[in-house]
Amino acid sequence: MSTKTSKASEHVFEEIFTADEKTRILDIFNKCTTEELQFIRLLNNQKAVAIVKYRERNGNFSSLPELLHVPGLGIIGLQKICNTVKNVDFTSVHQLKKSLELESVKTKPPLPENVCDNLRSLVALEIHADCVGFAHMTRDMTLESWSLLPLFDKPFQRVDPVQLLDKLMQVVQQLPKADIYVLESQIYRYTNLRIVPFLTNLRLMEAMLVTLLNPDLAQTCQYRTFFLKQNSVMKFFNLSVGGEKVSCRHIIQDIQRTALPERDPKSLVSNVNVPSMLWGTYWNEKSLGQERLSNCLLLAVAFYKLVVLKTHFLQQ
Repeated sequence: MSTKTSKASEHVFEEIFTADEKTRILDIFNKCTTEELQFIRLLNNQKAVAIVKYRERNGNFSSLPELLHVPGLGIIGLQKICNTVKNVDFTSVHQLKKSLELESVKTKPPLPENVCDNLRSLVALEIHADCVGFAHMTRDMTLESWSLLPLFDKPFQRVDPVQLLDKLMQVVQQLPKADIYVLESQIYRYTNLRIVPFLTNLRLMEAMLVTLLNPDLAQTCQYRTFFLKQNSVMKFFNLSVGGEKVSCRHIIQDIQRTALPERDPKSLVSNVNVPSMLWGTYWNEKSLGQERLSNCLLLAVAFYKLVVLKTHFLQQ
């Protein structure tokens, strides 16, 4: 970068950012690791690596224009990046990373802060064509109940909407009482016209169930059903191979085999407590039923740790 360009860019940054903002921005660029820099909007892996390499060779950045020496960073791009972090005031890199990662964990509708603070228990649900699975968990990560509630004898059984609504009303009556009910958003791909009625039926079931679980919504305007972003559980527990979700039963089996005090404190399920009497429910199911119960339990754990307790985060 020429001397003339350097002076021009320095003047631009002087005009745009205050002294406090420049201090905060430099603090971030001087402390963040490559992984942490990638949580900043507009900074991809290539730019993050280049920033850290330059810093390792030349020491900390002393001014914003010095960042323009980093390959891949131009004046306009750097201005946009600085604008995203100029008001971020963190005392440590760890706080920065945790905050930016937690921002990616959102629910639909948004979970109100007062509901989050006062939450005592939740029920995680998974809807299938022939049953509804649930896991009822308290705030201290203790599983209270865990089951599959049957709907129909056959998964592809043809039913009219009135009959379907009646079945779901029976399911709701059997669900345990909780402060909120949570599901994971699903995107159904209509790859075959023959399965369109089946997938449409699942959407209808989901809509009916949510409506039944929010009977006072019109009067109170307060939701009791919340959706976690699609694939959140898969990402949280690292259950992806080639972008596709794999079985999670090995995690459930680890919970059973390892006593609570003996678990690795860094484990994602270190404090999950499943009473012995509930394991009979799990092992009495066939392979498919065990997978469905596993999904419900891990959804409950992920929702607590990502949204309610905010002790963990999702990788971008």
